Amino acid sequence: MKKDFEEFIFSIDPDTYNTIMLSARQTMNSHNRCDSDAQAFFVALELLERYHNWISEKTI
Repeated sequence: MKKDFEEFIFSIDPDTYNTIMLSARQTMNSHNRCDSDAQAFFVALELLERYHNWISEKTI
């Protein structure tokens, strides 16, 4: 079964979304960044890492 990015996005529930945003904010704070560009960057990094892990999971 082939996984695609759209399936990944639909797999993100509200709790996961909140975790992603919290992680991005914490990373922004640790790098003393507070602009919207930084937020977009760190959210994208978090999503990329999660997508990589999700796509790497073996399907049953």
